[in-house]
Amino acid sequence: MQFPPIGLLLALATALSTGAALVGWRNRDTDGAPVFIGLMTLVAFWSLTYAFELLSTDVAWKLFWNNVQYLPGFLTPLAFCAFALAYAGKADAITPRLAAVLAFPPVATGLAMWMPATEPLVRQEARLVAWGSYTALDVVHGPLFVAALAYSYLFVAVGLLQLVSTSLRAPLVYKQQSALVALGAVVPIGASVASYISGYTIIDLTPVALSAFGVAVAVALARYQLLTVSPVERDAILSEVTDAILVTDRTDRLLDRNPAAAAVLDDAAGVGTDLATVDAAPVPTLLAAPCGTTTELTVAGDRTRRFDCRKIALSDDDPDGGARLYVLHDVTERREHERQLERKNERLDRFAGVVSHDLRNPLSIAMGHADLAERDPDPEHFETIADAHDRMDEIIESLLTLARTGNDVADPTPVDLGTVAERAWDQVETDDASLSVDADDLVSADSQRLAQAFENLFRNAVEHGGADVDVTVGSSPSGFYVADTGPGIPEADRDTVFDPGVTTDHGGTGVGLAIVSAVAAGHGWTVSAGEGAAGGARFDFATGEPASADVTAVTDATATDGGVRRRSPR
Repeated sequence: MQFPPIGLLLALATALSTGAALVGWRNRDTDGAPVFIGLMTLVAFWSLTYAFELLSTDVAWKLFWNNVQYLPGFLTPLAFCAFALAYAGKADAITPRLAAVLAFPPVATGLAMWMPATEPLVRQEARLVAWGSYTALDVVHGPLFVAALAYSYLFVAVGLLQLVSTSLRAPLVYKQQSALVALGAVVPIGASVASYISGYTIIDLTPVALSAFGVAVAVALARYQLLTVSPVERDAILSEVTDAILVTDRTDRLLDRNPAAAAVLDDAAGVGTDLATVDAAPVPTLLAAPCGTTTELTVAGDRTRRFDCRKIALSDDDPDGGARLYVLHDVTERREHERQLERKNERLDRFAGVVSHDLRNPLSIAMGHADLAERDPDPEHFETIADAHDRMDEIIESLLTLARTGNDVADPTPVDLGTVAERAWDQVETDDASLSVDADDLVSADSQRLAQAFENLFRNAVEHGGADVDVTVGSSPSGFYVADTGPGIPEADRDTVFDPGVTTDHGGTGVGLAIVSAVAAGHGWTVSAGEGAAGGARFDFATGEPASADVTAVTDATATDGGVRRRSPR
């Protein structure tokens, strides 16, 4: 038996690989740890059997240990590739059945060493040679070994490519971890390739270098929680998270962010950027918020969005000066639903007021005349009761229309303002009244809901302005308007005229203009009451979109005068 210095290195490599496997065992519940344990076990067994070969002086024993180490030597590259895929978040790429198929060539090569008929395919010649004051086994390999070696290097290349690409794509927070793993893999692979290229294969330092790789990974496991969430898995997880997530250090330097955060900041802040220098609306609010609090912020753009921002200290020792995590949860839809719910509740309150107020009078009349009819069945009592019922039915129908009109318009389409107005005019008893349309614009609207608004405005104009009132529908810089030549609305009443139940006509329901207001709100518009050029009422709709004058068609029932479409009295 001999004791060359390389034997000590191999013994150390065996101990280091075994220790790395034990570290992996303590973290065995982590995804990818079982693969790492298998890799380090193979390296430890390879190092140990190679050490026994070098310690032996008898050629028979050297050949025995040489035969034993072929199997772990050929299986190690497969285990290395499996570990690299696990680190890159692709552990599912190799199923147990596929792993068995891929392992068959190395296993077959390792078994061929033990059969005299196939041994020359792997090892054609082996002889003892002097290596300093020691002896070593010089082997001439056969074609099967060369094929198995090329097969192994294929898996080494795939694994190394995965590690390097993952390291290059890793965010700043994962750079140390990724660089440590990638560097640890390059060293043994480089040593193995160099030995075969140089032709110096008497001593193989690959197991020693692989043990160093194992130590590097073990350190990453213990210190950086390697494989707990790999960089690629981290990307997959954060890409699926709809909340915007930012991680900063104690100096507000951005360490990491997900795609949702990039969208909120309009790509103004890349990893490594000082957030204080970023010209984005939410940044001052983010930095000013104390840790452990939730702040609501608004981000303007094509669509105004609202976020609940949670700022969390990542260091218990220094909650105010350490790293911070920002989670921005988009509450735009929730706030919109809350706004709609508030509007519906307001309408319910108004309905309750209208029902309790407006229905009380006809109901009292009906009940009073019913009592009188019991004592005196005069037909006039029954006519009065019928009129009261008709009045209540009218109020109920108006309230139902208002309730249905209050919902938001889900899918507006471009419609011709003048055409919708003319069709609505045909649905109203207008007597000798006339309609002028000075608008050939397209508006984005629900044509039926818009027609409801026009019908109620036209009916309101005829009821208050008389049978010969003139009504105009025209374009305005902010949208469109409806004006009439009636008595108008007193200035003191213009702010409340859209409230349900408000009317200056004793026979009215007080719901018509409330329906108009609900139609406007459902489209996202605003409507206001004012005075027209002729002194009558004017209702202005602000649509928030520029007018489009692409429509030039005029219906057969409409006359034109200087671009104004006039609807004659019926």
